[in-house]
Amino acid sequence: MKRFGTAVLLAGGQSSRMGFDKQTLCVGDTRLTDLIFRQLTEVFDDIVVVTGRPELYAGRPVRIVSDKLSGVGPLAGIHAGLLASQSEYIYLTACDMPSFSPAFTRHMMDCLVDEKACVSRFGEWIEPFHGFYHISLLSGIEAFVTSGQRNIFKFLEHYKVCYLEESKTREYTPDWSLFDNLNTPEQLEKLSALYFPKERLKLKKTTPMLRFEEGHWEAYQDEVVSEYTLHLHVNGVSWAKLLCSPASLKELVVGFLYSERLIDSPEDLSELLLDPGNAEAFVVIPDRDSVKGTRTIATSGARLFQGQPPVSRIDPEALGSEVIDPEFILSTMRAFTTSSEVFMSTGGVHACSLASATARLTFFDDIGRHNALDKVVGKALLEGVSLEDKIIFFSGRISSEIIGKCANAGISAVISRSAPTYGAIQAAKERGMTVVGFTRGNRFNVYNGAHRIKSAPDLPLDDLEKR
Repeated sequence: MKRFGTAVLLAGGQSSRMGFDKQTLCVGDTRLTDLIFRQLTEVFDDIVVVTGRPELYAGRPVRIVSDKLSGVGPLAGIHAGLLASQSEYIYLTACDMPSFSPAFTRHMMDCLVDEKACVSRFGEWIEPFHGFYHISLLSGIEAFVTSGQRNIFKFLEHYKVCYLEESKTREYTPDWSLFDNLNTPEQLEKLSALYFPKERLKLKKTTPMLRFEEGHWEAYQDEVVSEYTLHLHVNGVSWAKLLCSPASLKELVVGFLYSERLIDSPEDLSELLLDPGNAEAFVVIPDRDSVKGTRTIATSGARLFQGQPPVSRIDPEALGSEVIDPEFILSTMRAFTTSSEVFMSTGGVHACSLASATARLTFFDDIGRHNALDKVVGKALLEGVSLEDKIIFFSGRISSEIIGKCANAGISAVISRSAPTYGAIQAAKERGMTVVGFTRGNRFNVYNGAHRIKSAPDLPLDDLEKR
């Protein structure tokens, strides 16, 4: 067993001053626990959350355990974390402690020789959090609480402990803020302003709600996805309203114009101005004399072509045969499904990723699945990346419109964790595209273009129309 690797986050408890469970605290548009997880991964490869509400951590890259002991304070969480540990020492923190110092954490690691714990002193007290505890303490904790005791300071008096003096710890946290926890709405607002300035457009918003479950009411701070209407003006004409997520707007505009065949490359635009605060985008396309009036593009992605019929930019040979490894499909989809922090916390966005046959290249999410695809395409165009030998990984249903947009962009393979429609499969056959659906766990279904996937046999003959 390695010496270090597991970090334990103690989570839970209704806060009388906050008015809701601290596990649901949000800093700006991000769940506080998600920020903590990101920080911890700088040092630790295994994160354990001790909680009584595992549903709050669905989709997070953490392991969930519950207390085996009750009514004994932090010792119960330390005990549960030690039981689950994959390393000799666990690092302890809490869900309402937003600060983390990798340098200080590594200093504690260097200080530990054969001690059973490493904690900081603060005057006559010690700080139990942002400290290390050895798995050999398990039986001692059980005996200690069985005797009716619960004071962690008294418990540690029975063991060899590496105490870091206050002066040393202050070299890493001069104002002692490393050990601060959030107890009031005012503290939360201050932290939110630090991480997310008010002028920043938010992908998510928080709202209070009441949850009724098994006969009980509970106050809760929930996260919902933001919706934003971008007014797109083309050559001075208000041409479209895009209902989208308020991020990566330049990529969205370029990808959208390309997929709608108003441009063939970003160089066709003589001007592209964004005014995010007023939700407007202005483009000038010199060679296009006129465009028709405003239309609203819904978050569902449904779109009407205005005199620009769909075409295929696909080069059938660009991607090649037997170049996509089945294991690459599975591993990329597993990574893909956990890439969207907004989706994990709200469930309200679609995701899209561009990949080569061997690596994932870009990733975007948006409330509209067509928007997410446009952002991927737009970024590739802006960076001069060829789309002809690329693959799209997608979170949503593969419709005939999605197939048409990918064909317009020259992308010949679409892989999703959801289902394709029959129309999409037929459209893919007409264009020689690869369609893979239901990519989940260790399985996926190939509906067309199996020749591009390594070791795939030929598809059965299509006799659906004969039925």
